[in-house]
Amino acid sequence: MKNWLWILYMTAAIAAPAVTGAARPSVAIEKLVIASEIYPPLSTAEKNGFEDLLAKEIFRRLGIAVEIRHMPGERVLANVNAGLQDGVHPRIGGMAEKYPNLVQFEERSLVFDFVAFTRMGDLEIVDWASLAPYHVGIVTGWKILEWNIKQNKSLIKVDNGEQLFKMLGAGRIDVAVYARWPGLQLVRDLGLEDIRDVDPPFATKDAFAYLHKRHERLIPKASQVLRAMKADGTYQRIYDQTLGKFKAN
Repeated sequence: MKNWLWILYMTAAIAAPAVTGAARPSVAIEKLVIASEIYPPLSTAEKNGFEDLLAKEIFRRLGIAVEIRHMPGERVLANVNAGLQDGVHPRIGGMAEKYPNLVQFEERSLVFDFVAFTRMGDLEIVDWASLAPYHVGIVTGWKILEWNIKQNKSLIKVDNGEQLFKMLGAGRIDVAVYARWPGLQLVRDLGLEDIRDVDPPFATKDAFAYLHKRHERLIPKASQVLRAMKADGTYQRIYDQTLGKFKAN
């Protein structure tokens, strides 16, 4: 009898930690580190651009703090895919095909127009192939540009938008290809009055925030919050505060 009691006691002692561990609730997330490059007015050095404010408000409503961590553009997606940061500011949809550890929000954050900036008055854009006769500049790490700009007189890649537009202003390239809002901001900030954005855009793409797959359970909640922000006027307020000055363009 004593042997049987001892066996029962040891079995219960061994099983107890497993049961307790299975019932233990998951650890609450207190902070997310979101990777981005600096490209005003979407993400600024002061971290008060459109995407900065949007991310902070989405996760504030979920009780999670956000730290925006800036880095060169080519490192952003690679770092988040490797799990070095928790998420990334909006990029075009479908990035998980190349970066499988990224999980896309269900609700889009905004729409990107990718356009040509130039001082050439006669530049006409039909498609990517329209760039063939020109010296073109882009920012390293902007995948949609790297994937599509293949045939042109020359292609120069730089680290950030400011370098790109200074090159354009100095006449070292004929065309800078960039997202419209950040490009218009740089034209204004650098005083490049003779540079214009050219329509139609090369591409107009829905842009989505992404989280590393370890935070996949947050995606439905965060997407629902973003939809609620659009419905209650918060999204429009952030848009007007950061991007509204470019409505006329």
